[in-house]
Amino acid sequence: MKKAILKVTIVPLFLGLFLAGCENGIEKGDVQNQNLNVQTQDSAVVKNENLGRSETDQDTFDNTPITRDETPDNVPTNGNYQGYGQYGRDQAIAYFGDKMNNFIVVVDIENMEVIDTIVTGHEKTYAAEIIKTRANHGMENPKMYVDNRGSNIIDVIDSSINVIVKSIELPFHPRSIDVEKMTGLVAVSGVDKPMTAIIDSTTDELIATVGENSVTYPTTSGHSYISSGTMASGHPHWLNENHFVLIDRQHKKIATYKIEKDNSGMWQTTKVNEIKTPSPVHNLIPPEIHGRHGTKHHTRHGIQTSTIFYATAEGANGVYPSVLKLEFLEGIGLSIIENLEIKKEGLSTEVMGVHHLNFLKDQKTIYVGSDEGNLFVVDYTTSPMTIVKTVHAGKGAGHTDEMKHNNIAVVINHKDSFITVMNTLTHEKIADIEVSKLSKDELGTVQTQSHPQYHFSKDGRYFYMFLTEEGSLVKVDLSAKKVVQRLEIGGKLAMGSFVVSHGQRNSGRHDSDQRDSDQRDSGRRDSGQRDSGQRDSGQRDAGRRDAGRRDSGQRGSSQSGINKNNPGQRNPGQRDAGRRDSDQRDAGQRDAGQRDAGQRDAGQRGRGHSQRGHGRSRRG
Repeated sequence: MKKAILKVTIVPLFLGLFLAGCENGIEKGDVQNQNLNVQTQDSAVVKNENLGRSETDQDTFDNTPITRDETPDNVPTNGNYQGYGQYGRDQAIAYFGDKMNNFIVVVDIENMEVIDTIVTGHEKTYAAEIIKTRANHGMENPKMYVDNRGSNIIDVIDSSINVIVKSIELPFHPRSIDVEKMTGLVAVSGVDKPMTAIIDSTTDELIATVGENSVTYPTTSGHSYISSGTMASGHPHWLNENHFVLIDRQHKKIATYKIEKDNSGMWQTTKVNEIKTPSPVHNLIPPEIHGRHGTKHHTRHGIQTSTIFYATAEGANGVYPSVLKLEFLEGIGLSIIENLEIKKEGLSTEVMGVHHLNFLKDQKTIYVGSDEGNLFVVDYTTSPMTIVKTVHAGKGAGHTDEMKHNNIAVVINHKDSFITVMNTLTHEKIADIEVSKLSKDELGTVQTQSHPQYHFSKDGRYFYMFLTEEGSLVKVDLSAKKVVQRLEIGGKLAMGSFVVSHGQRNSGRHDSDQRDSDQRDSGRRDSGQRDSGQRDSGQRDAGRRDAGRRDSGQRGSSQSGINKNNPGQRNPGQRDAGRRDSDQRDAGQRDAGQRDAGQRDAGQRGRGHSQRGHGRSRRG
């Protein structure tokens, strides 16, 4: 018997309601939920910053009232960024690492439910990152690499069936990845050693390693209290198709390498140069993010145009954090051409520390959060760069996620209970919105809010984010300025990816009746049996991956279904999300030793066009 998928339609409450208040901040006005089937969080609190409007004031744009009857065609937006089809819906599926229970949790964002878990069998499973190249751009079922920060392993996920199909052994614990889109080469940096490995994503084979094969973690030459402050390496980065960097945080230096094939077709690496940094560097930001280009230089290779990069130096005892401007030239490597110290009167080097910086789409402004709770607004088009404003945010202020088509940004306060919403035209705070339920004595000491990625709904009203310490996913109504739905998952959800598709996608749901109705043969799996080469991943009991003895008829509407005490056991009261028929799956146990991977036909999976938001600059 075929099952029908019930799709809930949400009438968009257009962003004009939200953006209308941007000049003076956003107020509640006449905003109402329209048939939103959500569980309201009465405990959610909004901290408004004297916005100067009464609760009964109507939302307006250029003094024109905006009502709930506005259509997508006539809803105005501030600035030059128009709608460009932002109204409507995409389906988003999140793949996030649970670093406590060591699996990737797969969540249907629209329906706020867990639909799968992918057990790695390795330690500190931190994130699933999409392998996005020019060759596979728009791929319906993207390949993902899993960073296991406590094991020497990168796991490879086939997201068409949500199965680990290969494990790549490294000489260090992987921190994160960077994909060179033209060549498909993947750079991986080290948690415990200042090293970088290069993987060919077409074969998933390790082809090169560089750096010092010695453990320096968890000592640090910077601040240990900064997020990721004790890591041996910064995030990896490609400078162009054949040059990459190794950021050695312990020794406060950045090395540039070139990789190419020799006459025999073997990959070879050559160190181009090495530079010292004032304090440990977190990451580099490429020119496609900030839009600034280099200048022409006369070199022994002829006239070259340099490429400009930016970086965050996190700070150290006696050294303020800073924003670095760097220049890259072929055959010469990287050099620092400017260093802007991030500091504020009354704050010492011992309390400040920068984790991350984000470039706004105006191609003029950087938002830089500092650990003590300030957001620094930097104009990087001036020479030298200048701090133009400081805004009070929250403890552990780090990543910023800017709405693509409108002038709203959300600052993630990694160690606090609230997010900070900013107007990116005026750089004024709109509101602090409470998202966490942690007690005050826990704030400032644990990671409350996850690392990227984050997700805006297509109409711009809702913001989705994971809470690491609480093991939750929250849906924030930016118009009402409160959490309207919370999914309790369990574990510690650290970092991951959102796969956004235009149209319906199944995302690893294994109900054979539903696969038939969607005309998908994802491997002619016999009631979910999978042959993954009889892998023993440690926690799978000789090939049986107990991702939870999932009873698909017992899923609760507001619970994810993962028992916090036993992450492999689904909680009672969980509802059938239409993906697993327990009568056909023998209590949901997958035989990971019986899948015929050669018979998979993933070509009929209709997920639409997968996208990854904001590229390389949004890591933890």
